[in-house]
Amino acid sequence: MIGIIGVILLFSWGPPQPKFELGIGIQVEDETVINGITAREHDLIIEKRKERFEKMSRRGLGFIIIGFSIQLVAIWIPEDKDEILIDNKSL
Repeated sequence: MIGIIGVILLFSWGPPQPKFELGIGIQVEDETVINGITAREHDLIIEKRKERFEKMSRRGLGFIIIGFSIQLVAIWIPEDKDEILIDNKSL
């Protein structure tokens, strides 16, 4: 289940990342008002969005790794006590 959550997060927030370009496309001062916000405020919004994408992408990848690790552990642990051998003797 953890792996599925990770895949969903990675699918939603993972690569390819949208372009997080600072600036408006023309060279403007930080205090220039465009579309009701200053150029600096625009850059801050883009920086926050970039940080969120990076965090969510890493969380998704982490969930996938954790889920995969749990599956590996589940495979290695025997289900039946008769399968556990200590010094070639069954328990």
